[in-house]
This record gives sequence, structure tokens and C-alpha cells, in this order.
Amino acid sequence: MRKQTAVVEILLLKMVLKKYEIHVKSIEDFNENIRIVKFRFDISSFDILPGGFVMLWKEGYLDERGILIKRAYSVASSVENKNYLEICFKIEESGRFSKIVKELKKGDKLNMQGPFNGHFILKKEHDPYFVVAGTGIAPIMSMLRSNDKLETTLIYGIKTDKDYIYKKELESFQKIKKIICVSRQDDTSYNKGRITKQILKDNLTNTYKDVFICGPNEMITQTIKNLKELGFNKIHVDKWS
Repeated sequence: MRKQTAVVEILLLKMVLKKYEIHVKSIEDFNENIRIVKFRFDISSFDILPGGFVMLWKEGYLDERGILIKRAYSVASSVENKNYLEICFKIEESGRFSKIVKELKKGDKLNMQGPFNGHFILKKEHDPYFVVAGTGIAPIMSMLRSNDKLETTLIYGIKTDKDYIYKKELESFQKIKKIICVSRQDDTSYNKGRITKQILKDNLTNTYKDVFICGPNEMITQTIKNLKELGFNKIHVDKWS
């Protein structure tokens, strides 16, 4: 999942972190728009936290100004996993970095800088709900995989059943109540429509809990508004573009 540029630039100005080379371990083409890539990774001192992200680029890939094309992505794998990093990429037809991702094959190399542990981090004191859409599930997967004791509710907005990323694994989490909202498919066994205020009201009942929201800007803006009207004020936001 790609992070919003403005937030990334601010963090990069504040941090000077070591650069690494990572190599493709495996590729899963979940659908025509989603590619899940695991990168070989054996850096024991890489102290990323649940919800953290990394900066990726490939040497030689420049934009029209001659500047390296770099993008920041949330890590989906558990922070305890020191064998590989997992990134969930959304393929955009006109995306500059999407071209690099589409061409990746096993053994290929990318450059990486990180970890970046920003404001969207699950801490031990948090008692969370999760509200996400699309590839916004990526940092939440890191949170869930890094803490198997979480008992919470996940509201996940997707366009069709085919966009239910990590379906098998998510459904194996017995302690997680999952509300799946499908917006562009009529014949679905899940909730029909977008994540609405009523969906939030019916399923997020404890206003003292932290709420982690991740997804496209429009969804986040409306969800924040709805949550505040319902009495929630401990809201953590991660926008992507």
C-alpha cells in the first residue's frame, strides 16, 4: 500500500536511515490490480513497528526531471518476521512505480530505506477498532500478524468479492469480527454498499476505543466525520494515494 506523499516527505526530512538491497522471494498476483510481493530480508536490526513503512526504488528508473522514482509502502508482514518483508502493491495503469512492480520477477532487486515508524503505529496501550478500504488492509495485516491476542472488529470496504485481499488468512482470525462491505457487486454474501455511518454505529460500540482508519482520501474524510458524530475521538489515520 502506497503512503501519501506529503507525510512521507516530512518524515524523510527528519530521518537519515540506512539503505538496503532487497530481492524478490515470491510474487502472488492476487488479481489484475493487486500484486503481493515478498522480499528476502535477513536484517535482524531492522526495528519496524506494526503499521510502519519503507521507501522503495529501483536504480536507473527516473522521472521526466531525471529524479529517481521513489515510493513509500506500508509493510504487511509481521514485525517479528526477520526472513522477508511483504508489500501489497496496487497496480495503477498510469503509475510510474506500477511499471516497476509489473516487471518484477523472482530474484529481482529493489533498493529500500527504512524503517519509518510514523504516527500510524499500533502500540501496546491501544485498544483498537479497524476501518479500512482496498489495499489499506496492508498495515492492518502487519498489526494483526504481530499480535495474535487482539480481539477486535475490522470493517473492510472493497469493490467486489474479488477484491477481498488476504481473505483466507483474515477469516482464520477467530478473535476478529469482520464486517465486509462490497460497493460494486449486487450478488454478494457480504454487506452491500459502502462503509456507512450506520455500519459504524452497529458494529463499533465502544467509543473509548482507538480507531485506525486506512484507505483512499474520500473514504477517510467521511469515516472521520461519521466517527466523530458517533462520539469517537481517538482516531488514527493513514491516507494513501
